[in-house]
Amino acid sequence: MWKQRSSFSQQLELRAAASATFLSNESEFPLLIGNRDELQRAANSTATNEDVLYVLVIDESGRILATAGRVSPNSQHAVLAALNRLEGTRLVGPQDGLPQHIEAMRAVQQSAAKGLLDWEGDHGQSKRLG
Repeated sequence: MWKQRSSFSQQLELRAAASATFLSNESEFPLLIGNRDELQRAANSTATNEDVLYVLVIDESGRILATAGRVSPNSQHAVLAALNRLEGTRLVGPQDGLPQHIEAMRAVQQSAAKGLLDWEGDHGQSKRLG
C-alpha cells in the first residue's frame, strides 16, 4: 500500500511539474514584451485543467501579473514561496481554504540565443523574466 501511495504521489508531482513547465514556456514571450492580457489567457487556460487549483504568474520583483483558479489575492504563501524557490515542487498543507496540494514552480528565463538560429553564435547568460 505504501509503495502505491508513493508512486501515485510521484506521478502527481510529475504532472504538476509538467504543467508548470508548459506554462513557463508559454509565458516567456508575453513576459518579455509585457503583454499581461496574454499572460492572463495562459493562466486561465492552465487553470481549466481539473488537476490545477491555482495559477500565479509573478515577475522577478514579486509583483503578481496574472492569477487564475482558486487563489486568493490575499494569499501570500505562494508568492513568498515563488520568490524564495525558483524551481521545484513541494507538498503544501491545507491553508488559505485550499486542501493539501502539490505546488510546482518554474522560473521563466529569456532565451539566450544570439543568432537567428539556436545553434548560431555564442549563447550568453539567460535573463530571469519571472
